[in-house]
Amino acid sequence: MHVAAEIVKYAMSAGQADKRFPAVGIDELSELVYKVDVIGNPEIINSAAQLDVKRYGLIVTSKDTWGVMLPNQASIETPEQQIAAVRKRAGIPVNAPIRLERFEVMRHE
Repeated sequence: MHVAAEIVKYAMSAGQADKRFPAVGIDELSELVYKVDVIGNPEIINSAAQLDVKRYGLIVTSKDTWGVMLPNQASIETPEQQIAAVRKRAGIPVNAPIRLERFEVMRHE
């Protein structure tokens, strides 16, 4: 599928089918701010020391479970907080062995 079609598909899904939020109404469309994050290729890293929470997003994998976090999250200040937040989001126990991957994001507004 073409990237533009993917963007439209997922934007519509986010606005209409995300059960965490009420669906976006037609009268709200003109007030929306549109942002698209294009994620770069992930690279495996060996430790939190290779992370910069402002620059890199994070993928944490344990067995068949994984979680993702984009960079530059307001409440995340350290790599350790970033790892802990992704573990929690994915339901990965604190003591479970993990694989870390970082990625950069190009934001289009």
